[in-house]
Parts: sequence; structure tokens; C-alpha cells
Amino acid sequence: MLGQFNTARPCDRKANRPPGQAALAERARPLGAGGAEPRVDLAEMAEVIRLAFPGSTVLADREVTG
Repeated sequence: MLGQFNTARPCDRKANRPPGQAALAERARPLGAGGAEPRVDLAEMAEVIRLAFPGSTVLADREVTG
């Protein structure tokens, strides 16, 4: 069992670099001409959760509203 261990240096970690122009262009492609930043609409998310899990948004005999 101890044969699998060694004194070699661990692998180098990948550098954390910002995305290049090709990656930014690929990200912009599905966003369309507007190029809007990704966003999350919490009201829409709450509605999806409410519809998907009926009864899960009820707290102390009252409905949670946004």
C-alpha cells in the first residue's frame, strides 16, 4: 500500500486567467446582438418553484410572497 506514495512534487495548478476573445465571442453568440449579461429573475424563479413544488412555499399557514 505504501508503494503508491512518492516524494515527487505535486502537479502544477492551472493558472486562473480571464477568458480570451474567442471565449467571449462564443459566450455572446447565444445572447444575440444585445450581448446582455446573464441574469437571474428571482420572481420568475420563485414562480417556477411554486408551480413545481406545490405547498413548499407555505410558511406558518401563509404563503411566502416576493
